[in-house]
Amino acid sequence: MLNFFCFKELVSTQTWLVDQVKNQVFTLPACVMSERQIKGVGSRNNSWESVENALLFSFAFKKAILPSDLPLQSISIYVGYLFKEWLNYEGLWLKWPNDLYLGDFKVGGVLTQSLGDQFVCGVGLNLYASSYASLSLDWDFQIKQEKLREFLDFFFRLPSWDDIFWNYKLEFHKNFGFTFHFNDQEMSFCNASLCEDGSLLVGNQKIYSLR
Repeated sequence: MLNFFCFKELVSTQTWLVDQVKNQVFTLPACVMSERQIKGVGSRNNSWESVENALLFSFAFKKAILPSDLPLQSISIYVGYLFKEWLNYEGLWLKWPNDLYLGDFKVGGVLTQSLGDQFVCGVGLNLYASSYASLSLDWDFQIKQEKLREFLDFFFRLPSWDDIFWNYKLEFHKNFGFTFHFNDQEMSFCNASLCEDGSLLVGNQKIYSLR
């Protein structure tokens, strides 16, 4: 049974859930959502900028439930692509490895953390923002709870990596106008090839997503 928690405000859903998981406060799977975050966590230790209305949540589960063919280093692609598929919003796509884009503009992202035999995955999505790109969705607190439960039901069907990757690689060309960071360097996706395990091949070097 899923443990589900809702708050009007937290410092960060990711920080809160990581602390609970580390202290074994409840059994997994578990999810926490918050209407607002004081200090959201983003990729590469960046903060997640708050907007007027966002879907903000983190969920945790045991690694053992994941499909056996899933390369764990590509968990962000797996989570992000499933979230994108569930939203089914025209023009939304997953930029390697964990950013949600609407056309050329970032509207959200996925952050994953490995804690022993568990994963904690955080998602932030701009629903409405006056200064940033967003999906322009008018979801109130109640609707967010309902939508999030729908997503979790969708996620925990846990399709195979092969099924997810087959579709993801068909959209990978959307990355080619963008860059990514590796070892403090900015690299072009045009110089990278997508491997079957979700990594990038640049020259003779394989680059894995660890976010």
